Amino acid sequence: MTTKSKIGVIYARSASSSQDPTEDKLQGQIDACKRFAEEAGVFVSKVFVDAPVGFNAPRPGLTDLLGFLESRKGAETLVLASDLARFSRNIEDIRKLEARFQLLNAKIYPSYGVAAGFIQGKSRQLDAALRLSEERYRSKVPQHRIAAAKAGKQGQA
Repeated sequence: MTTKSKIGVIYARSASSSQDPTEDKLQGQIDACKRFAEEAGVFVSKVFVDAPVGFNAPRPGLTDLLGFLESRKGAETLVLASDLARFSRNIEDIRKLEARFQLLNAKIYPSYGVAAGFIQGKSRQLDAALRLSEERYRSKVPQHRIAAAKAGKQGQA
């Protein structure tokens, strides 16, 4: 039996209601994170979910996650997600969120391949994970939708 010395939480998000059935997508993300946690010896204390959430929609699950991290008063926490796109599809947004997590002594760990290196302290792989996440997103979403989303976001700034 593996001793679980790390505390983690899971964050799952469905990008939109067009991802049907939403519950199956979310449960798949949660299951992948739980498998990763089990293999890495991470005790999952909470699961936070946002569904369905569009590009600029409020994210109460993410807000609750940040509140939970603040309540832990700096205790190390791993934030598991099936991939970095669950937080955002914008690399700069992910970097800002990661910086905020660092202030709260939390680290983002996507449950796919590159995550194993993070657990071992190889955080330089974050850039590779961010690039992979963005490449996966760009390969799935038509470029005109990406441009429209960025234009809408810039217009709101």
